Amino acid sequence: NAKVGAAAVVLADVPADVTVVGMPAKIVRVHGQKDEKVIHDMEDGREHYTTKLAELREASHHSSHL
Repeated sequence: NAKVGAAAVVLADVPADVTVVGMPAKIVRVHGQKDEKVIHDMEDGREHYTTKLAELREASHHSSHL
């Protein structure tokens, strides 16, 4: 009875009664209960990559006007 989030990249067997999401897939719920640390870490990672993407877009925009 495992659940796999949309677009999750599963690299290993998913245990029973868990929910996995992300790339690579990480367990975010066990028996329906949230794993707050994993969720927090994923949100921090998402924020990091969003910031980096914005920086790259800005740098690309500036370099295209040279």
